[in-house]
Amino acid sequence: MELAFRGQGKKIDKRRRSWTNREEEVLITALKDIVSKGWKCETGFRTGYLKLLERSMLKAFPSTDIRAEPHINSKLHVWKKYHGSLASMLGVSGITWNDSNKMIDAQDDAWDLYVKTDSNARTMRYKSWPFYQDWCEIFVKERVIRDNAEQFADAVQELETNKGKEKEAGAEFGCVFEGHDDENEMSVCQPQSDGTGKKQAPKKRKLSDCSSDPFVTAINVFCDRLDARFEDIARRIGFEYDVSNARREVYGALGRVPGLQVRDKLTVAKFLVNKTEDMDLFFSLPEEDRVEMVNMILAGQY
Repeated sequence: MELAFRGQGKKIDKRRRSWTNREEEVLITALKDIVSKGWKCETGFRTGYLKLLERSMLKAFPSTDIRAEPHINSKLHVWKKYHGSLASMLGVSGITWNDSNKMIDAQDDAWDLYVKTDSNARTMRYKSWPFYQDWCEIFVKERVIRDNAEQFADAVQELETNKGKEKEAGAEFGCVFEGHDDENEMSVCQPQSDGTGKKQAPKKRKLSDCSSDPFVTAINVFCDRLDARFEDIARRIGFEYDVSNARREVYGALGRVPGLQVRDKLTVAKFLVNKTEDMDLFFSLPEEDRVEMVNMILAGQY
């Protein structure tokens, strides 16, 4: 870890960097651009996307020191964390989004309950989040696990309600139902007809009815974190798979570069397969630019 020293005994990590508003705006625009061009996949982003973002930043700020690693990758990690917390808390009753000032509006009791399950949210209440809607476009993902958790909570609550009703019915009617078969017992719970031959459908309970339940809130936060962990694992697996395939394709791609001898192709192939980011850049370039990159590598100018 590269560290600098300031004063006596204070260490400053050079990987940490303060971003300007304009730099963040350019990064958001670059992210939305690569998403529109198909660089987003089910496991995250395709291999090489960080290099593309770095090139966009260099184009906008030629003298910038922002690099794919660690700056851009670290910034995206932080953004994903905040986006996850915002998306979770906005599903809780009593916490809403104020689009005019890009801030959270929350009732005190709802906020106090939520931060007990998401420590990352403690400092988020009175801050503005101008990129939240952009994050939703960039980091959008299926929330199947969380939806299933809410449905599970609904089922548990309904089961408990039915148990209470069964106990009340048993106390009121004693042994009246003894000896009835399962079919007759089931018929007791069927909705009654309204006289027109149509059965009245049970009303679907609104999601917000249980969203303020501490149990549901805890499950929401847990599932968000579990989903993020699964996404990270899938991204890592997908990354290794993409890199492995790319290594196999390097020599064939170099065969399309005119004028290369076998020795030259082997030299450049060895260079690229040992440097993943440079290999990503090579495959992202058009054919004519690949020729220039190969010549630079062979000349020791890359």
